[in-house]
Amino acid sequence: MSYRPSVIPTGGRALSEEERVAIERDMEAIVLGSHLFKSLDLTQRAQLIESAFVMMYDAGDVILREGDPGDTMFLVMEGTLRVETQGGAGNVHLAELGRGACVGEVSVLTGAPRTATVTAI
Repeated sequence: MSYRPSVIPTGGRALSEEERVAIERDMEAIVLGSHLFKSLDLTQRAQLIESAFVMMYDAGDVILREGDPGDTMFLVMEGTLRVETQGGAGNVHLAELGRGACVGEVSVLTGAPRTATVTAI
């Protein structure tokens, strides 16, 4: 695949060629292994990856907030995310997701507000 996802490493320095290639291969492996993108052909998968941004979050950072509008989805390349929703007695823990998981896709596909809050852990 010939794509160039947008990546700005810590400190804003330029990626080395080795870092860029490793990130592209990692993104490709996640997309190719995802059931969500199984129906896409190779060209469509390349376009998906090409449109991607790699973002880094610290533990405790809220990535998505329940009820907010959403037009972006996230694929987890490393780390773990906590997914929670509001219940009658407060937050309800739904899941902890790791590498290969996708979050935010419901809003992207339906246009509805975010259905859960997702936090980096």
